[in-house]
Amino acid sequence: MSEPPRKRPRVSPPPATPAPPPPAPAAAAQGPYAGSQPGAGTQPEAPPHAPFASHAVHPPASYLSSPSVPPTAFQQPSHLASFSYSPARDLLLDDAHRDDALAFYREPRIGSDLNWGFERAVWRDGSVDEGLDALLDSLSTWAAKQPQPAADDLLGKIAVMTWRGMLTKLMLAVHEVDNLASGRRGDGWEMNAMVVDGCLYLEESNPPSKLAAKTASESRNALPSYYGYSFESYCTAPSDLPSEFPIPNTNVQWCSVVKTNLGGFRTIVGGEVDCVRQGADPQRIKTDDFVELKTNIAIQSQRDEVNFERQKLLKHYVQSFLLGVPTVTVGFRTRQGQLTALQSFNTLEIPRLVRGKPHAWTPAACLASARELLAFLHGSVSTHPSTLRAEADLRARASAGTGAGAGAGEDDPAAWPVFRVVFSPQEGVSVRELTPREVHDEVLGAKRAVHGGRVGFLLARWVRERH
Repeated sequence: MSEPPRKRPRVSPPPATPAPPPPAPAAAAQGPYAGSQPGAGTQPEAPPHAPFASHAVHPPASYLSSPSVPPTAFQQPSHLASFSYSPARDLLLDDAHRDDALAFYREPRIGSDLNWGFERAVWRDGSVDEGLDALLDSLSTWAAKQPQPAADDLLGKIAVMTWRGMLTKLMLAVHEVDNLASGRRGDGWEMNAMVVDGCLYLEESNPPSKLAAKTASESRNALPSYYGYSFESYCTAPSDLPSEFPIPNTNVQWCSVVKTNLGGFRTIVGGEVDCVRQGADPQRIKTDDFVELKTNIAIQSQRDEVNFERQKLLKHYVQSFLLGVPTVTVGFRTRQGQLTALQSFNTLEIPRLVRGKPHAWTPAACLASARELLAFLHGSVSTHPSTLRAEADLRARASAGTGAGAGAGEDDPAAWPVFRVVFSPQEGVSVRELTPREVHDEVLGAKRAVHGGRVGFLLARWVRERH
């Protein structure tokens, strides 16, 4: 198994395990994708590349069978930075407004009607792929305000940078395999990956066609989704609104950016935080104050209880654990949207609730398999010939004084290879390099144009500043 890079001297060394074989010459790209649309008529469109590396994901017991292997270490997440999205979905980063969307928890009234306000709800534009943009911009803003070289040193040691949702998928992959093996539904997923200067960047794969299908599905199931938003709004309503709550606007979010370490991989993770506990100091934000809000159909049978503990509690635990959220508050509702009960869980005690039961799960398997997947992805992408060529060009630009990403722009973006990571419970995880056309159509197709352009799917300004 490869070892995570301890510090990036400016390209991390290959992993200890053998590097994955390079792609066949016929499928190898002549150069990494530049981010602009390939010129019409210049060359025939390249066929998709075949996967060049794969990794099996086993059932949970496989990661717990050897007592000689120590548990995978996970560092308590530490809050670094925060940002807000406004009601118009503007990104708020400055000191005066970065916490505008920060909300405080108040206990909702049992019996509340979660249907209230549905017709007036404001829904976020689901056709836009925001990628890692907000995470990177928030880190740039944070780093500019920190003593130097402390910020550069911290960011220079990061091996993985992503949203919480991507790490959640990595940690739950082992249970998707278990679900399928047990005759239940097992879900797959796809991500986009890059390694720049030794740091693995992961984002969800959101081609325009996927976003359109997701938007159509959400519109058909808008009311059940609304119950979750209205519950969050009710739990954070001002105390002078005893029987109502502010109309939900799904554009509005408050997000925390934390640093942690998963099995030796120093990681920066961003994620939405629903609210903080009453009495929390907004000037001294700590993960200890975070509260996660969830809704669930009221449990009426043993089968309901088993499904809740095996599926919902597992996901609630992983999501909260990764961001350091200590409390998960679940509102139980009828199918018609009436709030019937409220229960708060201590995140770290959730695994004990299922221990010893037939449907028990353990965080140890999630962490061990996620660590293996991070090692596999980091090693596969960082040692791929296209990445090595791009890294060499990055060093050459730095030596020449032109800077990383010099000349990057919407008409002539800096080149960098982008990879597709695919997981299915049947076949495990595979990685392949995307063609220029795939990057243009599927990776960048739903992203907003940004000042300065992009390096792969990253903001070019981030690459210039940090690499």
